[in-house]
Amino acid sequence: MTKYPPDEFDSIVPSGRKGAHRRQSSGMSQTAAISLIAVLAVVAVVLVIGAVRIIGSSAVDPEEQVAGPGNSETATPEPSETSVNVKERSGTVQVLNASGVTGADKTVAKKIEDAGWSDVKTERGRSSSSTSVVYYADGFKDEAQALAEVVGAEDVKSSSKYSTDITLLLNSDIAKGLASDEPSAEATDGASENSEEVGADE
Repeated sequence: MTKYPPDEFDSIVPSGRKGAHRRQSSGMSQTAAISLIAVLAVVAVVLVIGAVRIIGSSAVDPEEQVAGPGNSETATPEPSETSVNVKERSGTVQVLNASGVTGADKTVAKKIEDAGWSDVKTERGRSSSSTSVVYYADGFKDEAQALAEVVGAEDVKSSSKYSTDITLLLNSDIAKGLASDEPSAEATDGASENSEEVGADE
């Protein structure tokens, strides 16, 4: 065996450490690894929950989604005919039929009720004029003018001789286009009286 002369490496004292290029794992590195695993586990759980929710929402019946509150046909019901442009009016109203046209007072009273007056009654009336007039008690001028516009009357006057707040003296200028041409009871009674008078004169 060949022997070499001693050199500087022969003076190094041997130690018990082997593989100096390897480092032993420290406590800090183990803690970091555990923390990383915990974070990854939490992220995985969150992802799983999110995926379950997405799958659940996609499984809803499409018809139920279409019929949601924003698209429901009953969400905005159309107003009925009786609730369109009807303002509640004040004051009691009576229609005095002096027109000689049977049923004209009932027709006009219905029109007045549809316009917002709730207390409307009809009676026979007498007038020497053919022009309809709306009479009103104190404090009901505005209501009387509104009623006149509804029925088509041009004359609006103040009067305290009627028991109601507003009175329409209905004549032929309005009544002739509303009801039948059959004469009212007043006109029939008057015609009968005239016939009797003519017969008596003969």
